[in-house]
Amino acid sequence: MNNNDPITQPGERRCEHIILDDSAIQALIDKAMPGCSVAELALLNNGKINTNYRITMTNSDIVVLRLYARDPLACSREAALYSQLDGVIPVPQLICSETEPANNLSPYIIYRWIHGELLADACSSRALIPAKEIGKALGRMANITFKRAGFFDGQLNVAVPFDNVVDAWLNHMEDNLRVRSARRLGNVMTARLLKCVDHHRSLLDEVKNSTNLTHCDFSPWNLVVKDGHLGAIIDWEWASSGCGLADFGNLLREEEQYPTDFISELTTGYREAGAALPEEWKAISLLLDLVCQSDFLALKDDKPLVHKRAILQVARTLAYFGF
Repeated sequence: MNNNDPITQPGERRCEHIILDDSAIQALIDKAMPGCSVAELALLNNGKINTNYRITMTNSDIVVLRLYARDPLACSREAALYSQLDGVIPVPQLICSETEPANNLSPYIIYRWIHGELLADACSSRALIPAKEIGKALGRMANITFKRAGFFDGQLNVAVPFDNVVDAWLNHMEDNLRVRSARRLGNVMTARLLKCVDHHRSLLDEVKNSTNLTHCDFSPWNLVVKDGHLGAIIDWEWASSGCGLADFGNLLREEEQYPTDFISELTTGYREAGAALPEEWKAISLLLDLVCQSDFLALKDDKPLVHKRAILQVARTLAYFGF
């Protein structure tokens, strides 16, 4: 993976790291894992919002302390997903969660470290990529459905429902364009974007009533792989009930970095898990991902790398559709 290509980089952080001293972290470990002592701490650089520490114990156990910077419900939502998805798809093994910790500490979870490397790094090192296993995980997620589309509360109830996922997402994109996205895209590209979505909107009719479990940040920085297998899918804070093809769109932003058989293996695994792919699945996934790019462009603070990546991705998607 070419780290000088801005489209392959995760971009700037949006929140400052939450810094805890050794004694504060040991106190959290004492509560979650009595009798364990911290031998080594490492602040992890992955992620843009929350803070993650890799903690090695004196008995060689390794765990991750994940502190939530913004949304308290993200903690309970992610903990609930790790518990419910255990044994269904590869997720971290949850040790504990605290949604209202003492001393004004941010909500946090602790889970067991997954040995391996991020898919982004595996692509860079030309390691064996478990495309079929990733596809099977996406297929199993597609088979987990809810009564309505919408955003989850901390117990995975759909607390903010949508009439349908397509209208909700496209309306959200239009809101983003009115706020800051259009200014950062420029008038010409914004007009092309709207024309492209309007021209191909009928493709989305096939998935507008979807209510599948959707990760909503299914990127190569959130997939841990080891020895050619999928070790875990991490960072579920944005998960919702919606259209799982949005996760394909997220994953395929880096399409040129994957092996040549990646897509065929990915879709084979998806179908082997018993999930059905629309004939125009790729076009649908790219259209849905335009909404995600509008989110990046609507960030209040200036994030030059994030914005540059989003503009490049919008341009590539428009080129794919001939706009």
